[in-house]
Amino acid sequence: MNPNNVVYLRKLHFHSRCGRYCAFLTHVDLMRLLSVSRPTAYRIMQNRRMSAVQREILELKLFGLIPGWDGWRIGPNELYDPTGYRYSIGDIMSLPLLKSIKLG
Repeated sequence: MNPNNVVYLRKLHFHSRCGRYCAFLTHVDLMRLLSVSRPTAYRIMQNRRMSAVQREILELKLFGLIPGWDGWRIGPNELYDPTGYRYSIGDIMSLPLLKSIKLG
């Protein structure tokens, strides 16, 4: 057997629920990202199943996807809407001020 194939088989192919993102994870990655033990990481890889909470944690940490906000993503210091528009921290922090000006 080709050694490259063995390495390929020992990785978990994690796909986001929306299907737009994919990551290949080793047991060490799962241990670090989910804070689980080595046997639990191997069990997840072997069964190819995880809890809904574990899936949401991986989607948030790997892809920046926010549970319940389909299409929205968190990037470095920015929030991306489904159309790709970026909101900076300043934009988000100014929302209460804009709302008070509009109402006042």
